[in-house]
Amino acid sequence: MINYLIDLFFVGFPLWFKAAELKIKKPLNKRKILKIFNELGLSKISSIELIKKTLILLVTLFIALIIISILSSYFGLNDSELIKDKIQSISSQSTLILAYLLIIRVICEEIFFRGFLLGKLGNFFQAFLFAILHFSYESQIEVIGAFILGLILGKAAKDNKNLFPNILAHLIYNAIVVTLMGIL
Repeated sequence: MINYLIDLFFVGFPLWFKAAELKIKKPLNKRKILKIFNELGLSKISSIELIKKTLILLVTLFIALIIISILSSYFGLNDSELIKDKIQSISSQSTLILAYLLIIRVICEEIFFRGFLLGKLGNFFQAFLFAILHFSYESQIEVIGAFILGLILGKAAKDNKNLFPNILAHLIYNAIVVTLMGIL
């Protein structure tokens, strides 16, 4: 239940805040809703641009993952088994919960952290808060990795001025990592 409330906050608060910031009053219409979505980085993007920007971001995320993995092993910080155990625990409860976390949670995180907090707090602090969210895995390397990936996702959102490449790359990244861990 708490997951759903967190996700509702991750989407609801930025939508409400942007509406208030833009002084958008009821009744809401399509134009007003699109203006709020555009402010959060959820704007139209061509298919070609989406694919190109998603692939570049995805490659960047995996390069970062490889570097983080190598350095964490070298310095004896690799506790990725904790992440694997946590994900296996979640998936043993329900594959629907795992799918929810891999899809809905990613969309909500991108809207909240990159669509909303990035513009308010800057890249470092949105990435820091994103990393704190990952403490639930009880893994130090997960928190460090989430911080670095948060920085990369923040820079991409700022450069692209659109969240759709972030959402798609984040979804694919998580799905591949979970699959490589042998969960799915």
